[in-house]
Amino acid sequence: MRDSAEPFAGGVRLTLPAGYRGRWLSDPSDRASVERWTSSSREHCLYNTPAYVEFARARNGRADLLWLVRDGNPVLGIPLHPSGSSRLTTGYSGMMFAAAPGVASLRRGMAALDALLGANPRLGFQVLQAAQAAAYDDHARMTALSCLIDRHALRGPALYSRVLEPDGAEHRCDGAPQLGSELLLEHGLGPYEAELRNQIRQAVRRGLHVTCSLPSSESELQLAYRDFVPLHRESWRRTGMAPHPPEYWLALARAVLDAGGRDVVVEARDGDGTVLAAVTCHVHGDRALYWAGASSEAGLRSRANPLCLHAAIQACAQLGVRHFELGRLDARESSPKELAITRYKAQFGGALVRVLGFQTEPRGWRALSVLRARARGAAARSRRRRPD
Repeated sequence: MRDSAEPFAGGVRLTLPAGYRGRWLSDPSDRASVERWTSSSREHCLYNTPAYVEFARARNGRADLLWLVRDGNPVLGIPLHPSGSSRLTTGYSGMMFAAAPGVASLRRGMAALDALLGANPRLGFQVLQAAQAAAYDDHARMTALSCLIDRHALRGPALYSRVLEPDGAEHRCDGAPQLGSELLLEHGLGPYEAELRNQIRQAVRRGLHVTCSLPSSESELQLAYRDFVPLHRESWRRTGMAPHPPEYWLALARAVLDAGGRDVVVEARDGDGTVLAAVTCHVHGDRALYWAGASSEAGLRSRANPLCLHAAIQACAQLGVRHFELGRLDARESSPKELAITRYKAQFGGALVRVLGFQTEPRGWRALSVLRARARGAAARSRRRRPD
């Protein structure tokens, strides 16, 4: 158990607030308590499990899970992923509160958070709650949490997530999902926009078919990502992004499995068996998250992308998923590329859900921003006074 100013991974030094003690996933003497409190929290999801946090630590060299304890009782859990030397983020997860009825646990947790922020003025924090948590189904709880965040004067980006509610009850399966062309054309297209439905039908008419993998062993993981990785590399390089190495995908899939989830890999193929598009999803309980997609140039032309994502949604529905999350979007986004992605996902229907959270800036960063703004203003005034 660590109780005072502690060096954190990546050179970040985190000070625990007075009156609180800290228990860390990375501390062997704390691990059992951290795991127990995390799994019992209503904000628990796949992305704050020990398996996922340890995957992030192995990939990035830094990550941990902290629970603040007061008078011997857990009050606030928070995954910590350092970003640089002065920022911490919760990643795709968020705050967790102790298991207890009512909203008293939220108030105690937010008081602990306020103390943590006050003890670390030189650190910036980004906390974003995960719509993958079961707590998001409790609208009264989410409203109370939103009110508490506002009461503590915490502000953040205008983030939303698109969540679908697929109906796969009549095709529920225990084994591999059934994704024949006839089923894909007859089931699940209703909520989609007309143009998207037409693109999926075009892909099927062009002879494309879909395969689905649910890897559970090392050999199955290797086979499932054999075709996905090269396609991912081609797709990301085409859009100017640096692709992940094969080790990333295999380690991530292992973390999902170790956390009690299922890794779903869906691929759209042409008549020769060539993979044209692929999608990966993470299933945990009755929730799924669309994690990544990739396609070739031929896949784009043949409408393989929408067919593949439609098939992935149906595969997850057959596995018992009631909430399929397509991913976050920023309501203030101005990037043409990001706006195009948002428009594409909107064609699948669903509802926009507000991602609760906030972002703070390091005290030193604020002062530097003010100085820079003043310098820019002085330079502008100087240019205006300069004779032609």
